[in-house]
Amino acid sequence: MKNRLNPLFAATAIVAGAIGLVACSDSDPVRSVASNTAVAVSPATASAAKAVVAALPSAGSTFTLPAAVTGTGGAGVIPAGSSMTLKSTTGTSVAAFEVKGANPADTMAGVMDAGSCIFRVTATTGTGLGFKVGDTFSVTPCSVSVATAGAQADGTSQSRTVTVTLGTVQTSIGSVAVTVTPSGEIQIGGSTVGNATFVTGT
Repeated sequence: MKNRLNPLFAATAIVAGAIGLVACSDSDPVRSVASNTAVAVSPATASAAKAVVAALPSAGSTFTLPAAVTGTGGAGVIPAGSSMTLKSTTGTSVAAFEVKGANPADTMAGVMDAGSCIFRVTATTGTGLGFKVGDTFSVTPCSVSVATAGAQADGTSQSRTVTVTLGTVQTSIGSVAVTVTPSGEIQIGGSTVGNATFVTGT
């Protein structure tokens, strides 16, 4: 005698299987970002670099240079141990800057433009660290890097450290709020500053 499958039982099994597939889909793991996001202070990515700086505290981020920053133009070098502040600015410049020497009376200030970065000196006090008003000081490479490695691509805001690279000098300058969308857009302050690659298998 042949066994016949009860139609009601069969229909119930199909519905249960469909629900199971939906449940599996909803529980797929959130993908993780594989690497940090470096934004060059160059004409092509100036708006992204400006967005990173704008997300720092409104008073700016002040940090001590662990080594001398060398470049071309002006005095040719910003001494090790100098205190530098970067903060948001209006106009096309990526940031405003101020540098204080070992003697706080010796300062220079101005704006940082893209190109790989160009410091344009608009004010000095004391010795001006060897710089004068009107000098341009170019440093290559120049970038801001956001520590996005390990960030979850779930559309939520996450605090991530920012590091600045000035020639051979790298140092942390603070943290900013970062959002990584499920599709991999890395957003800061509403601006997309990069696109993520994901950890293999996520």
